[in-house]
Amino acid sequence: MIAFVAGATNPGEMEQSDNEIRWMVVSDPHVLAPSLIRSEGEASVALARDEMKLPLESEAILNALVDTVLRERPTTLLIAGDLTFNGELASHQMLVSTLDRLRAAGVNTLVIPGNHDISNPYAHYFDGDSTSSAPTVNRTEFAALYRDYGYADPARRDPNSLSYIAYPAPGIALLAIDSNRDEENTLVARGDKSNSYHSAGRVKEETLDWIREQAVLAKSEGRSIVAMMHHHLLEHFDGEARVLRNYIVDDYRTLMTVLIDCDVRAVFTGHLHITDAVRDFNADGDSIFDVATGSLTTYPFPLRIITINNGLMHVDTRFLASSGEPWVERGRAQVENGVPILAGTIARKAWNRLDKLKAMAGSLLGDVSL
Repeated sequence: MIAFVAGATNPGEMEQSDNEIRWMVVSDPHVLAPSLIRSEGEASVALARDEMKLPLESEAILNALVDTVLRERPTTLLIAGDLTFNGELASHQMLVSTLDRLRAAGVNTLVIPGNHDISNPYAHYFDGDSTSSAPTVNRTEFAALYRDYGYADPARRDPNSLSYIAYPAPGIALLAIDSNRDEENTLVARGDKSNSYHSAGRVKEETLDWIREQAVLAKSEGRSIVAMMHHHLLEHFDGEARVLRNYIVDDYRTLMTVLIDCDVRAVFTGHLHITDAVRDFNADGDSIFDVATGSLTTYPFPLRIITINNGLMHVDTRFLASSGEPWVERGRAQVENGVPILAGTIARKAWNRLDKLKAMAGSLLGDVSL
């Protein structure tokens, strides 16, 4: 249970609420539109072979999510980034069409982009054994596509990023924080000399100022504040900021301090495809939770049910489907096959970094006269 009201220490001290608030949180659906597979061949076979997630089954998984949302009836669905496989326009359009179905059924959805979603040079068509560039989206196009899912009101948006503030329930504000670096990507398809892609995260200084301003306004209106962003806010294991630094936002302790000072007590994240929750404290003993949710298209297809009542937030972990769907068993096999490969890759990266540090140390010592 998360103390949702800043400063409260037990339920008796917390604000009382007559109505329970019920949300659903998912992350990293990595939707891949079927139209991008122009013809089957080695290129599309490699997707099924090399990914732990299931991009080729993402349409079926997305339909299963719709069924689950309509059954669970949350008032709001939050999607914490990496909406698409690699930022393909067709994949964004497919997801928006799905969210339109939920909107028509009375479900409010709020999204934030992930590192895969905008100006991605790896947006491809799959043509037999080869790939070719497919249209991706820029930031303006992203905001237009998701106008009904967080980006409709310019007054609620940060002018320096794709961050915005929303009011998904009485007495609550949601800070959707853009932690991406896609503005630094380059694309040959857009006339750049080379392709480059940034998966690491950071929050701009101007956006930190905007967060402070929005928090002051929200608190003056008596609202509690929760946040959502793609990259981790906190380390989910010792040394994450060193070993997997692209998965945690740069200068994370500064952002953590800003959010705690703004009385934010929980942030929903994704990116690393793990389902976990951690807590950290500032120097005054105030704390914040980072509630990370794994990829929707990766076994075991996790989602979160969030209930807020009487000043407490309860986080319940569910899974999208039980047995019976063919993609469930395929997803299990993908993870069983992929985890050893991923572990080896991480170990090699860590070892290479250690070798570089040893070489730097040797160089420095060589310059010292004893």
